[in-house]
Amino acid sequence: MAEKTLRHVSLVFCGSCNPDIDLERLAGEIWRRLAARGCRLSYNNRAADLLVLLSGCSADCARQGSPPGTPSVAVASAAVDAVATPEPEIADTVIAKAEKYLNLKDPQA
Repeated sequence: MAEKTLRHVSLVFCGSCNPDIDLERLAGEIWRRLAARGCRLSYNNRAADLLVLLSGCSADCARQGSPPGTPSVAVASAAVDAVATPEPEIADTVIAKAEKYLNLKDPQA
């Protein structure tokens, strides 16, 4: 039996009430790059194989309500999974983590 390849990724947003980063630009870049790797994408669907939690500030509100045990990559202000990350590097970091978790291939490789 072939091993299941997890490819459904959902971008989950906070309310964006006080963003420190450009969530719209970031989400667009992440969406395009994951789509190029064959992922099925959705917004705010917490039943996905991987959640990309996008919070504009350090309050990390996008994480609220996420099912326990669901794999995720959390962006909260200029941090990815609680590690400070310069804003221009956030998308690269998220994509690298998604590739690792989902065993995805870079279409440029």
